[in-house]
Amino acid sequence: MVDTETPASAKPNGVDLFGDWEMTFSDEFNDTEIDGSKWGVSNSEKSRNSRPGLGISQWFWRPQNTWEVDGNLVLRVQKYNANTMTCGSVNSNNRFEKAFGYYETRIKIAQADKGTHTAFWFQGDNMGNIDGTGRDGAEVDIFESAWTGDYTKSVIHIDGYASAHKANTKRYETPGLHEGFHTFGVLWTPDAIKIYYDGKLKITYSDPKWIPQVPQYIWLSDGASFGFSGDNFTKEPIGTLTHAYVDYVRVWELDNYACLNPIKEVENLEYASNGATTDVVQNSLASNDSLLRFQSNGEGDEVILENICHTESGYYTYNLSGLTFSTFGQYKASIEIEEGVWHEFDQVLDLYGASVKEKLQTFGAIYLEKGNYNIKLTSVGKNANSTGYWGAFDVLNIKSSSTLDINFLDEISSEVLWTGEAEDASYIGASALQNCNTASNGQYINLNPVPNKNLNYTNVQVNEAGSYILNVAYMSANNRSAKVHVNGALLYNGFFERSGNWCDAGGQMAERTFLVNLNAGINAITISQSQENMPIFDKITILKGPSDIDKDGVPDVFDIDDDNDGVLDILDNCKTTPNTDQKDTDNNGIGDACDGNALNIDVFNSKDKLRIYPNPTNGKITITVKDFIKILELEIFDVTGKKVQTKILEKEVSEIIISPALAEGIYIFKFNTDNNYLWQKIILKK
Repeated sequence: MVDTETPASAKPNGVDLFGDWEMTFSDEFNDTEIDGSKWGVSNSEKSRNSRPGLGISQWFWRPQNTWEVDGNLVLRVQKYNANTMTCGSVNSNNRFEKAFGYYETRIKIAQADKGTHTAFWFQGDNMGNIDGTGRDGAEVDIFESAWTGDYTKSVIHIDGYASAHKANTKRYETPGLHEGFHTFGVLWTPDAIKIYYDGKLKITYSDPKWIPQVPQYIWLSDGASFGFSGDNFTKEPIGTLTHAYVDYVRVWELDNYACLNPIKEVENLEYASNGATTDVVQNSLASNDSLLRFQSNGEGDEVILENICHTESGYYTYNLSGLTFSTFGQYKASIEIEEGVWHEFDQVLDLYGASVKEKLQTFGAIYLEKGNYNIKLTSVGKNANSTGYWGAFDVLNIKSSSTLDINFLDEISSEVLWTGEAEDASYIGASALQNCNTASNGQYINLNPVPNKNLNYTNVQVNEAGSYILNVAYMSANNRSAKVHVNGALLYNGFFERSGNWCDAGGQMAERTFLVNLNAGINAITISQSQENMPIFDKITILKGPSDIDKDGVPDVFDIDDDNDGVLDILDNCKTTPNTDQKDTDNNGIGDACDGNALNIDVFNSKDKLRIYPNPTNGKITITVKDFIKILELEIFDVTGKKVQTKILEKEVSEIIISPALAEGIYIFKFNTDNNYLWQKIILKK
């Protein structure tokens, strides 16, 4: 059911899918009429829900409001009479119904301020079945443009539309939604639904309760709006109000979605062992009643878990669970970042226990390009109380983040360096100060009733410049948004997730955590309005930040070059002391810079002669070479050592563009002149 006019090279907009995806459905809407083999045109038998706030007592889908022209599916919205709206709608019911895949449409929405909304959604034949989940079918609203701001909402409806009905709503930002065409994408797998806007991941549903496991059909429609009230409809003359335009719909599918599930049963993976026997054994305490047993005889025995999917380029940690026993030993994990090159993690999983119980250890983190990787578990010893080295491995849970996010770290410092109560900060409006017995000091600040919606902390003090953790304690019974500025620069503009109930219903505070760079001495932090209502704020806390030796804003746990000398840690003979030349006079494997045998001499005499800015960069970089004499060759490598770009610099000041095809992350710039080298780490942020 692929449209012959869909380009053979067509790929999702901005989304780099992992695996062998095949396009199975598309419509470019380049015909003179709607393709009846793919779409049914809706004709409402009765009015859909009235919108009294807009003066719309009834509204219908009518076939005459749907057609194709100029390469678009057109969905017209009409004011039929003083209180009636008619709209357009098509769906693929009984034509194309599939479970799972990547679905994408490019749409120019109808004008929302006319009292209408445009929608892209799925519907299941068994959505009305009542079982407390959406696994047997659901209404999945990818977006509905029922608001006039630059945001929308996704909703999953389950268990019909009567008293058993349940819904899960997630709001997300959609910059420029009301102008021009935009793409909406949906990655639907057995384990999650991820929604993308213009190629950017916006929201994820991962609770199995809300993920349909059965075929659903596609629906494109516009209708009477439910997002606001006013005279937007009643003031308009009878006739055409607006149109939605759909450029295309495309669907890609995979033969096997198991790779995309980050939770792996170890015994179901491909594996090979060196030095000991492995077997799969049954145990009722294991997650799937079975696990992989490794009968190690001593240190150095290893089992390799092969071809583990890493579906995005980004930052990874690994949660490995096993069962304890009195004869079990200790294990470290390594990942093969290129053939024969293993990166060993610092953590140790100790499986000794006087009784059998589950044990969990987090390994990592590391930045990796997407792909398949081998993970090695190596016997490194045993607890003093243990009588053996065996191991029993149950579940590997791969955690990833495409961007550097402090919330991705499992263990965050608890050392408090500074605390500021919201009521002690600067704000305007006495009514903002309110009592709450669950607030840290019995009071919090609610900026919603006051005109000036700014909470200013002007005396945030730390002793040293560097990376710190900022915790913002707040309360909100629903998802609300706010901005956070640090020393005048925008740190965050987005949602604070629902914390639970409000104070009068016994609600407790939640925390939103950020990684923040602070100056030595006094700093200023401001919390202000983003859109509509804000959370209620209790206090902010500054905690000791994660280790960051080179103070580049990338915690060492994620940093592949802790000392920022351009040499990857796995190759660096001085991991915490910059030494670009890697000179090792006595050949003892320890660089002279940290061995005390010789001074570190930079091949360019001084890094001051070479300036690279900005860093981090969005892709455009200026390189200045002081006292430029000879042509420089620039080679750019990713974190695996793969060369991704080459440039020749022929003047003192050069501007280069990093290839747009490269993903966000860390890259190494290698400069070469007459076989003298200098390395520099660059962080790419798009």
